[in-house]
Amino acid sequence: RVIIEALLRNPTRNAWNRNAAYVVEKALLYGDQDERSRLVDHFAENTPSELVALARNQFGSMVMRAVLRQSFEASRRIQEVLTLPGSVAQLKGTKHGRRLLEEQSMGILRRC
Repeated sequence: RVIIEALLRNPTRNAWNRNAAYVVEKALLYGDQDERSRLVDHFAENTPSELVALARNQFGSMVMRAVLRQSFEASRRIQEVLTLPGSVAQLKGTKHGRRLLEEQSMGILRRC
């Protein structure tokens, strides 16, 4: 609980940090449903440009991958933003963005 509360203070900033991104990813994979939902909701509050920037970043893409695996409505909204034509064009410009798009198109990012 203490870790989740610390992550919820600023999950987006944590997603940019190499070490903190691993903690956010694990919280999204192994936290209970309420904790995961709260984290995903925080990411959904970001602007589309912030979400794309995160998805283009090495550590942010790792967190976005974990967010997209969730079965919450906020995850679906984030996925819609990342699949807009303008977002796709930006994501294709980086190695990490391309990998995220490839995993989405291949169905690797299936819902838990």
